[in-house]
Amino acid sequence: MRVERTRSSSSVGRRKSVTGPGGFEQALSQSEDTQAAAPVSGSAPVQSVDAVLALQGVDDATQGRARAAREGRRLIDALDRLKLDLLDGQVDRAHMDRLANLLTTLPRDTGDATLDAILQGVETRARVELAKLRRTSL
Repeated sequence: MRVERTRSSSSVGRRKSVTGPGGFEQALSQSEDTQAAAPVSGSAPVQSVDAVLALQGVDDATQGRARAAREGRRLIDALDRLKLDLLDGQVDRAHMDRLANLLTTLPRDTGDATLDAILQGVETRARVELAKLRRTSL
């Protein structure tokens, strides 16, 4: 059997050909799915982007407390390392320097009185230990 020509039995999928000047616009205007578009305001998105950028630049209280707590944990870890050095009988100079460095990066005011008091206590302990080690190394 030989097939010479195929024919579509339905008109599904057929579209009008859009040719000539303005043909595309005419096809869009005849479409049932098109809706009138509302005018776009140009200043609203710019203002919202400015607001987001401004908020990203602000260090809120929770970020400040989290940073202070993180620095406090680092200071406690350095004190623990110093304690292990003392138990071993040899204090590594690098550990002392790290402890002194951490004291300079410790935040002063977090906005949380309890956290500030804890950090002050840890800082005092670290300064006392450093002073004792420096005195004995002379």
